[in-house]
Amino acid sequence: MTENEQSAEDFIPNMEENYTEAEDQTEAVDQTEAVDQEDLYELLFSELDSILANDKPANPLTCWMIGERLRRTLAVFKTPENGIKAFKELQKQIATRFGHELSMDKLQECLQFADEFPDMTIFEEICKTLSIEHLKLIIEVESDMARTFYCEMCKVEKWSVADLKTQILQKSFEKEFG
Repeated sequence: MTENEQSAEDFIPNMEENYTEAEDQTEAVDQTEAVDQEDLYELLFSELDSILANDKPANPLTCWMIGERLRRTLAVFKTPENGIKAFKELQKQIATRFGHELSMDKLQECLQFADEFPDMTIFEEICKTLSIEHLKLIIEVESDMARTFYCEMCKVEKWSVADLKTQILQKSFEKEFG
């Protein structure tokens, strides 16, 4: 698998981190009970319909909202194995229902945005100054501190996407703080 190729497993949120969050969003389900997937998926589809009625997934904030909703849905499954299975099934159903707007790649991008920028308020502020192309580059950076650095430098220095790519390739964060 190359650096740019990632499996569906790479985009499943940490089930343990989201367990409490899932309990807040969904009635707690006894581990021995089966989750009624059809009802859960219909709720997700309804929410995606609502999100997409206001904007397209090309908008970074819309993309983040889709990713966050997917994270919360997948967290209900409580184990990574069940979450991965559910995500694969959801990818097919979402692609059928929403078409190319929410392709597998786009869903993975949405989950990455929600995973790498867990605070909507902060992400919303970042979206005011950075394009989705900037954000796609920044989510590939491994360190939270480095992502913060590149976001701030883009804002302050008004880096273009090409400038940002160059700075990441030149490891500007590592040179500054390494």
